[in-house]
Amino acid sequence: MHKDDVIVANLLMEDSRNQPGDDKMGQDSRYIPVFTQDCTMTARILVVDNEPMVRALIARALTDEGYEVVAVANGRAALDAARSAEVSFDLIITNNYMPGLTGAELVARVRLDFPDLPILHVDDIGRRKRINDLPNDVPTIYKPFSIAGLREAVRRLLTVQGS
Repeated sequence: MHKDDVIVANLLMEDSRNQPGDDKMGQDSRYIPVFTQDCTMTARILVVDNEPMVRALIARALTDEGYEVVAVANGRAALDAARSAEVSFDLIITNNYMPGLTGAELVARVRLDFPDLPILHVDDIGRRKRINDLPNDVPTIYKPFSIAGLREAVRRLLTVQGS
């Protein structure tokens, strides 16, 4: 794992000597859970994108909205994070075209372990209608997307899950 493969947005203590990847995701001593005002856990979102700028943008947009975000650079890291998390994720947001394990392959593998976990698929608008191997309940948001559009898609998926 490279140093920029994992971002735990807004949840790390600055004085920690550990580096990302030193511990398993759920056992990272720098991890601090975020609570809402009513003392319940916020929604946990796993963001998967191989483009560092896109990954950071999505993570920032969602942490600014109050979500707890773990961001990783590829599908294999996402599977590891999801499988080893002490507190499960409420949503996965994944890019499609990544080295090693594509978004569609990640969706298929995640569904084996977490069949009810909502997933939001992110793709380039130029590839619209080319992805045929995604389940019908996995919506796609196309780049370039607005922050408001991203947040609304996340809210919809989390609302459906919570119903």
